Amino acid sequence: MSSIVLCVSHSFTKYDSRNTRYKKDKMRVSYKRLREIVNFSFSPQELAEQLTRLGLEVKNIEYFGKLEKIVVGKIVSVENHPNADKIKVVRVDVGRETISLVCGAPNIKEEMLVPVALEGAGLKGGIRVKKIKVRGIDSPGMICSENELGLGGDQSGVMLLPSHLPLGINLSQALDLEDIVLDLEITSNRGDCLSMIGVAREIAALTGESLHFPSFGVRDDKKQKGHQIDIEIKDIDLCPYYSAHLMKDVKIEPSPHWLRRKVLIAGAVPINNIVDITNYVLWEMGQPLHAFDYGFLEGKKIIVRRAKKSEF
Repeated sequence: MSSIVLCVSHSFTKYDSRNTRYKKDKMRVSYKRLREIVNFSFSPQELAEQLTRLGLEVKNIEYFGKLEKIVVGKIVSVENHPNADKIKVVRVDVGRETISLVCGAPNIKEEMLVPVALEGAGLKGGIRVKKIKVRGIDSPGMICSENELGLGGDQSGVMLLPSHLPLGINLSQALDLEDIVLDLEITSNRGDCLSMIGVAREIAALTGESLHFPSFGVRDDKKQKGHQIDIEIKDIDLCPYYSAHLMKDVKIEPSPHWLRRKVLIAGAVPINNIVDITNYVLWEMGQPLHAFDYGFLEGKKIIVRRAKKSEF
């Protein structure tokens, strides 16, 4: 367990409307999530047209998370390969049949649910799965890591799936991965639209519909007494407000699949539950968060200042 300091900052970027060389920022908008925040009847293409007319230029429409010929499988048995020391012959139930695959991942065990790429499946980087023979044993597919599927950065072993998923179902459907993502270019004077809620406000103003904000709350631990973190703001003109909240007994672990999916849609790579939460809140609400390990916070003090030249 760890103690985490979660920090909220409100900072300003100096903007000069006479300077046309300011870069444009990117914002990836989930069509599915946007419809949960504000009701509208536009198709993705119509939505792109409306947003562009509002000054939020849509550069691309991406069909996200569609994984063909990749299904949920259950490992039935794991045996040593007769002609190799470091790889196994794994029998996997993929719903309609049980197939034998050759796998070298260190974390495979019986009864695990795993993603199985069948012959013809497309993986990250344009790789196409083919039926191959590995040291004399046929392998008509492969058991995949989340990195090979483009669903995260972990390539240390096969991806573990929730135990309640039905066997043989397409992985996209099982994990609710599919969505339509609109790539927006946001000009420097529209930082209010660098979030899902910010874009939803524009649609609500256009359609007259109400916004449905996500619910949230902070549990105040009254047992915590005393001043546990000091904050010093040296450049109040750029950051007039900075707050911190200490959370104890935090278990750092992989994020649940729903959170990993949203982090991926936002254009980031899932790391762990703490990092992913900060990225998710930034994407959803436009509020930057910073998480620090309290045990490594020198002097239990946070100083907010401009970066020095040597720190660029």
